Amino acid sequence: MLADMPHSVHTDELPADQEEEDDHEQHSENRRHGEADDGGKKEKGSEEKQPDEDDGEKEHKGIRPSKKAIFIGAIIVAAIVIGGLLYWMHARHFVSTDDAYTTGHVHQISARISGTVAQVMVDDNQQVEENDVVVRLDPRDYQVALQKAQAGWQQAKAQASQSDAKIAQTKAQRSAADSQVAQAQSQVSQARAQLEKARSDYDRVAGLYTKDIKAVSKADVDAATEAFDRTRSALEGAQANFTAAQAQLEAAEANVKAAEADAGAAAANVSASEAQVKDAELQLSYCAIVAPVGGKISRKTVEEGQRVQPGQALMAIVPEDVWVLPT
Repeated sequence: MLADMPHSVHTDELPADQEEEDDHEQHSENRRHGEADDGGKKEKGSEEKQPDEDDGEKEHKGIRPSKKAIFIGAIIVAAIVIGGLLYWMHARHFVSTDDAYTTGHVHQISARISGTVAQVMVDDNQQVEENDVVVRLDPRDYQVALQKAQAGWQQAKAQASQSDAKIAQTKAQRSAADSQVAQAQSQVSQARAQLEKARSDYDRVAGLYTKDIKAVSKADVDAATEAFDRTRSALEGAQANFTAAQAQLEAAEANVKAAEADAGAAAANVSASEAQVKDAELQLSYCAIVAPVGGKISRKTVEEGQRVQPGQALMAIVPEDVWVLPT
């Protein structure tokens, strides 16, 4: 057994030597790999340093801005200037405050005529527009009143037409009376001329029949006297006719004036009747109560079947526009 021990020891040491050699070779390979890695890192480091060197060169040369950047910058500057100017102009007319309250108008809606509510078209908090119908009153009474007014208007226009016809008639009568006056005036002038001739004939004949001179007969004198009396009577009759014609003319003129006055009254009656029709139409239109402005309904107190009076508040409208008042 002792003879065998060295052999066994010797065999156990061989693997140890091989392990040292293996460790030495492993260490050499690791050194080679380390140097390769260091070489790679150096190459990479040189490559990474290359852009820094390029950037340094660019910074050394200087960077020029593009036209687009300049344009955008100019727009931004102009917008800032314009905004500042607008704010300054706004601040000139308005005051800012941290202590204020909001307010607005409240429009009351009331009836303009008396009547019975037939229909309520809205309710509280309902949005309405200007001229929207919110309440309708029973229109029947006002429809009847309108019909009466229209009938009176038609009657007034008929009376006005009659007055115009009467004016035309009286004017025609006046024209006829004027013609009669002219004719009577002519007859008076003619009778006066005949009387002057008869007087002249009578004077001539009477001068020829005297106590001393009997140049004409008594019959001639009587005939001349009769002719003078006849023409004198004719003149008196013509004058009487002239006076009567003048009276008729005056009466015709008075009739014309009266007819014109009646026509004026009839025309005024027509205007008054027309105004009554318009008033009746207006009263009828008030049966539809409308919103004076747009907004929301508030304080509604009216209900269907309710009897309302002029000026009675039915509801209110609050517009959407409000404003701020400082305290």
